[in-house]
Amino acid sequence: MIFKNDLDAPIAYDVAVPADYGDNITTGIQGSYKYGLAGGATPNVTVSYSPGANIYTFGPSYGNLASVIYTNGSGGNFTITFTAEAGYEVRLTSFNLAGYQEGARTLGSVTVSNGTNTYTQNNLTHDGSESSTAVDFSGGLTAAIGEVVTLSFTGASDLIGFSDFQFSQVPGPGPDFSVTITPNASEVGNYDFSWNTQNGKLYDLVSSTDLATAPSTWDVWQENLDIPGNGGIYILSNVDGGDNTKRFFAVRQKTPTP
Repeated sequence: MIFKNDLDAPIAYDVAVPADYGDNITTGIQGSYKYGLAGGATPNVTVSYSPGANIYTFGPSYGNLASVIYTNGSGGNFTITFTAEAGYEVRLTSFNLAGYQEGARTLGSVTVSNGTNTYTQNNLTHDGSESSTAVDFSGGLTAAIGEVVTLSFTGASDLIGFSDFQFSQVPGPGPDFSVTITPNASEVGNYDFSWNTQNGKLYDLVSSTDLATAPSTWDVWQENLDIPGNGGIYILSNVDGGDNTKRFFAVRQKTPTP
């Protein structure tokens, strides 16, 4: 969580948000920065802020929020971008907003997008009370998770404060590892196998006559083992299908032993 609502300020008050604030969070205190860990550690996620947006920190004065960020530049429009490293995704959950000195305020819009799906909420208001307005993305879950997720604001100003941006990291979906099996065009009873590979991985063609055990325990078929991946599609052609009435095949991916 970045810009945690806390009297013990996440960053010094009344300063521009540092470019590296929010990057690779592992603990609640990293150097001079403080974070919340409600969404868990995010060591594989970095955060960036739109240039020229003039995003600053501030203390109490916005509803019941003890520490906030606000903007007074770029016409009230700014973006926060969350970027996950390869193999991970970032998921945005929520944030809070409140008006300055008990004034009723309205934010033009907030949009969350992963580049494919987009979810927008318009005219988000705070009634000026000693409280805050919680904004979540439960209505746009498909837009709030991805390798890169942007949070874009319009119609903001120094009269609207924001805090408690909660996000988390999760494992990515990984590469497509589907295996295609087709009958060989020239040899009846033989088959061709193809699959996507990754650089640095090895592959075994394994087989069993039943599904009683997991493919991870199946025997290598006809010495087709330790096939090196190169990041492209590997084609294994003209493989004897055996003389059993039923046989199952799988490709097992593994990491080389040092």
